[in-house]
Amino acid sequence: MVTLDRVLSQREVEFPDQIGELLMLSSQARSMALQNTDFVSSLAKGLAVIRHLVEVKSPQTLSDVADALDMPRATARRLLLTLEELGYAEQIGRQFSLTPQVMRLGYGYFAANPFSVHIDTELKRVSTETGHTSFASIYDKGEITIVARQVGQILESSSTIGTTWPAYCTSMGRVFLSHFSDEEVKTILEETERQQFTPSTLVDTTKILTEVRKVRKTGYSFVENETTVGMRAIAVPVTNQRGEMIASIDVMMIAKSESRKDSIDKALPALKAAAQRLGDIAADAKPVG
Repeated sequence: MVTLDRVLSQREVEFPDQIGELLMLSSQARSMALQNTDFVSSLAKGLAVIRHLVEVKSPQTLSDVADALDMPRATARRLLLTLEELGYAEQIGRQFSLTPQVMRLGYGYFAANPFSVHIDTELKRVSTETGHTSFASIYDKGEITIVARQVGQILESSSTIGTTWPAYCTSMGRVFLSHFSDEEVKTILEETERQQFTPSTLVDTTKILTEVRKVRKTGYSFVENETTVGMRAIAVPVTNQRGEMIASIDVMMIAKSESRKDSIDKALPALKAAAQRLGDIAADAKPVG
């Protein structure tokens, strides 16, 4: 069995400067580093800094970054200054924040994926037909990431492209989970930190599984008050011609604006029609999971 101590003792003479770097990695990244000599820990930490600055949505001091990522201040300083030198971060006083240059990293995904153009077209149609804000998302490791958005008659959500949400408590997330087996869903939930966003947020595994099974049976997900009090969302899957799920789309609305039945009757036909058209276009798209 390969252990961290053994690796460190074998490598200490060859590159002592990397010993501390290996220790600072997350357990998952450290495992990858131990098993793969091609793993670049410095790159992993740099990307972790970018992701942290994205998630906190506010400028951070050097100490903030070091504490959040459990790394020495000297390492955090080098990473932040490198990002600043490359144009991906800026420093104002003692605080660091990302620059618009970071958007180029994400734009590559859309530029290389012509399917995203069709998603925008279909979401615009859904929002026009329902009057509500619509979204599309993809799934990765217990989370959904919003990849497209069209605003309805009023802006009913502050979520934007690139926003991530846990799958367990969102309409699109539960649609994704419904395409996994119960055992796979349990594993995903065990590996997910389940936060109580509102008093209505489901965090109990049994209750979440019950909702996921409903989605499998009905073909859509209805979520209300779980991420934001007073908001509801309805989502459906987008599948390729082999029946494999490739994305999810939903509409979000203010719960008091209409009854639950009226919301479903208005949104579901538009969502299903859009999902069908997208599925026909993306016949060979890669499935989630």
